[in-house]
Amino acid sequence: MADTTLYDILELTPTAGSDEIKAAYRRLSTQVHPDRGGSAALFRLVREAYETLSDDNLRAEYDRSRIKSGGSPRRARSTDRGSGLDNDVKTRRARSTDGGSGLDNEVKMLAERTSVLNQSLLRLEAAASSDHDRLEVYQVRLELQMVQIAWYMAVFRQLSAQGKWEEAARFRTKATEGERSLPPIESLIASTQTQIAEKDQATQATDSSSVRMIPCSLCGVRNRVSPNAQSFSCGI
Repeated sequence: MADTTLYDILELTPTAGSDEIKAAYRRLSTQVHPDRGGSAALFRLVREAYETLSDDNLRAEYDRSRIKSGGSPRRARSTDRGSGLDNDVKTRRARSTDGGSGLDNEVKMLAERTSVLNQSLLRLEAAASSDHDRLEVYQVRLELQMVQIAWYMAVFRQLSAQGKWEEAARFRTKATEGERSLPPIESLIASTQTQIAEKDQATQATDSSSVRMIPCSLCGVRNRVSPNAQSFSCGI
């Protein structure tokens, strides 16, 4: 699949109209859908190809990248297998017009942030001994997971810009799996916050119940005293 173009994925020629693109997507997405025994990776490739080719701006940008890489968006797929492979190799090496260097920097930045959060999480987990400590662990774990998802998507965009569709699909799958792990972590954070709040309320209730009010032995005015005090005198 790495040696194909978006048009090849939808089994179309580069001259296909919008109606043909929609029809091809409906047909192929039904055939390769995981619920019908198809491949999840292939289904994502079909969907990504459709999302690009069905958008006039994205399609124009994609066609320009193919022109720069030596392909021709207005030419039907070649029957010469050798020349088709040459064009596909050039397509895989192409960069998107919005800047491959920007994607490279984003991937690098997110990778570095992931490393920093991983180290922080290990230290926090090793030292966690209270509910507040565990809450911090869960919060850092959530941030780490969100940064990892962002990294997966950045790599996905980078590989897609290079025409490496099958590799890109694997990172999109990792991002999707990462998104599924967010609700359980968020649930742990919420439950831990509730536990902390309940314990704080119980502590406050205990503190207030431990205070006694007894009258002064001299003036008779009631005053707060410790639980063990038997009498109180204001000294008047």
